[in-house]
Amino acid sequence: MSREATVKRRILIYVLMILFLSAAELIPGRHYTFFRPDFLLALPIVTGLWISGYDGMVMGLFCGFVLDFAAGRGYGAGTLFLMMVGLLASRFAPEGTRPLLLAIPVMTVVTTLLQIFLFAFLSWLIPLTVYERSLSQSMRVAFRRLPSSLLSNLVAAAIVALFYFVGFYRRKRKEDSDAITLSFAEGERIDV
Repeated sequence: MSREATVKRRILIYVLMILFLSAAELIPGRHYTFFRPDFLLALPIVTGLWISGYDGMVMGLFCGFVLDFAAGRGYGAGTLFLMMVGLLASRFAPEGTRPLLLAIPVMTVVTTLLQIFLFAFLSWLIPLTVYERSLSQSMRVAFRRLPSSLLSNLVAAAIVALFYFVGFYRRKRKEDSDAITLSFAEGERIDV
């Protein structure tokens, strides 16, 4: 895995990921009863953990804007929430492959729990429909969909991490090996 990639390559991968995953997220008629991966939540998490810096925050801003725009508003709670998720993910980005593979599911579970209960509270506080629910009813609905949301978002994070692995994969060149090279006259080389 390589965290050092050129800016052009990172922008190309980010644009392709946003276009592909937002299209997969917003397909009309995509109503699954159990499996509903939230790629727009997993994308800022994996970006923030995979690439250090402010890339996770910017990815969260774009994903939140797509989410809020699809819901019928320009900027809202989704934009702010996903931007902060990307910023926190880039703040807690670990060094090394094993801690990264552990941090992605942990951050996904914590963020999914926070998202479900925060948006359940906001739906009670600011109802968008004529039917008003009590806080206990909103939390009961959130608890009911919690296991499927956790499983779906873990699968979405694994898919996004796989896409990043493929997108940022860099083959080792022969010059990058740790072998000691002895150079002789007339271009002869021996790797020891």
